[in-house]
Amino acid sequence: MKNTMKCLVLAVICVLLPQLLLAENLQDLLVNQKSAEFAANYREIAGWSGCLILPEKNQRESDGSVWIQLYTCPDKDLRGKIFRVRWDFSKPENGWFKDLTVDVAIDEEAAAKSEGKHKSLLPRRLNGWQAVSPLESIAGAHMVDDIEVMLINPVRQGDSLIISDMPVQITGEEYGLVRFVGAEENGLRLVEHFDSNTRSFQPATREVVRVCMPDFPADSIPVTSTDLIENAVNNNQGWYIYGRRIDGVFQVEALEPRALLQIKPVTVISGNDEVKRFINRQNFAALTPDLSRVYHLNSGKTGISPQDAAAIWNPGEKGIVCHLFGWRKDLNRRKTIQEKGILTTGHFSFGVAEVIHEPLAGEKRWDITYQQVYAHNSNGIVSMGQKWHVYSGSLRLGRMFTIPVSDTIIKVPELDTYRFPGWTTLPLRGFMREIDVVMAMYRTGAGTGISSVRPDVSCVQDSHLALYRALRHFEENVATSGIVKRWLADKTTSPEEISRFLRLQLLVKTLYKRVSFLGLTRRDWRRAYDDILGTRKPSAIEKIINALLSKDSMFPRSANDGLLNAARQLEAPMHTIMFSQIGGNIPGLVPMAPTSPTKR
Repeated sequence: MKNTMKCLVLAVICVLLPQLLLAENLQDLLVNQKSAEFAANYREIAGWSGCLILPEKNQRESDGSVWIQLYTCPDKDLRGKIFRVRWDFSKPENGWFKDLTVDVAIDEEAAAKSEGKHKSLLPRRLNGWQAVSPLESIAGAHMVDDIEVMLINPVRQGDSLIISDMPVQITGEEYGLVRFVGAEENGLRLVEHFDSNTRSFQPATREVVRVCMPDFPADSIPVTSTDLIENAVNNNQGWYIYGRRIDGVFQVEALEPRALLQIKPVTVISGNDEVKRFINRQNFAALTPDLSRVYHLNSGKTGISPQDAAAIWNPGEKGIVCHLFGWRKDLNRRKTIQEKGILTTGHFSFGVAEVIHEPLAGEKRWDITYQQVYAHNSNGIVSMGQKWHVYSGSLRLGRMFTIPVSDTIIKVPELDTYRFPGWTTLPLRGFMREIDVVMAMYRTGAGTGISSVRPDVSCVQDSHLALYRALRHFEENVATSGIVKRWLADKTTSPEEISRFLRLQLLVKTLYKRVSFLGLTRRDWRRAYDDILGTRKPSAIEKIINALLSKDSMFPRSANDGLLNAARQLEAPMHTIMFSQIGGNIPGLVPMAPTSPTKR
């Protein structure tokens, strides 16, 4: 009996000792900690970043430029200063910027419905403005200047920053890699930073941070949560935390699960039939809260080891992202329209994933940028390029906390750079440019100030509109070019490059089937190739015809699975990241898989 009691006492001590060590009030720990001690544990999110500022009406310039207050830049003396962000009109491929400049006039009757029934946040600061540029529609997307972005390779000219790529939304200024230790205390959290030398999280690096959770109405479903995150599955491998330091305390504003974004040996599904079965039936099977799954899909090979699957992706390589989410139902509240309906439509968009070497962890990981074609909504999600931590992991509106999401990255080397005599082209960049065009149209509602969803207009269909425009551009401006024909016939051209280009042509033909029906393409899409702003007001009959011709791109689940199956048929390697309600506990939420008339 005595030995039994001793064992019980030792067991209790082992359980309680870590808690006793943490028992000191976090506020007291915070008072004594020095922020400088943790500087080495953080990195800047981007080389150039800041908050966009919409000029007043009388401060606008004819080039459609906006201001940015810099957070980070190579010259630290410039941080905090305000610069003009201007579009580079010297490059012919940037001419679309002027084409998407539009007068904005909000129809108040339509706005009342959108703002009332759907609680949409409309760009009212732009109402009545003429020649609103794609940059102004980003800066003016919210009622206050709070759109934080990174700039890609800007060129400084005096007090201006010249860009050739649209800004990408981020959250915060710096990021770290931590795991959460113990419970939250009045918004404070204790974290341990990752040590790349020991490949572990070290108690010696413990820091008190503040988690910036928004206040959610008592009668609503919380959009995000970090409740019990210290017990979450992904906490074992840690979280990338994004935010900024205020009064010496790091403010956590967004999260990314390290384990999901690592490029490491994972479960391999190989062979044509097995990959097809996974796409059609298994990706969203057996959903539960706090669920994470990662797979390598390869229909062209069998017997692939997890190590070989990880080695397929090298730093600097990029892949196309097919992003799909479902929904959720709350057992504690009245059912929403999505929950009552027969179908859970969800949402689809494209994106780009690049393999990077992440310095804090010292390992390969995915850097994902969503290209969100997104209607005006109550959450204030802006139709623009967004980093993963903004769209999925933001503590204000991140999707990872409440719904199931699948991000599939497709390896498409056929979209890499081609160097023809006197001409270099990058098909992937051309595709992303077409999505930029569609996203800019959504931000202004093609001048109406309102982008909403209807049977023939939606995120998934207009993402495919961008795909159609890219395919048609390739056929009319690249494939038929005399330069390309001579390059193909030149005996000195690399056979490997010719083979890659021929595979690109096959890819284009395959994808054309995804944006047409029985060889027919929507009439408004054909018109949109020349004038995308003139496609938003079809007749009632045209709406019906357009919807019928969009059979394969009407429902997000059908479109996503159709594209993945097209990639399967072309034997393209794929990497699927699937997660459901991760990050924090929200009682009563049940994940719902996206469905379509043929996918339940």
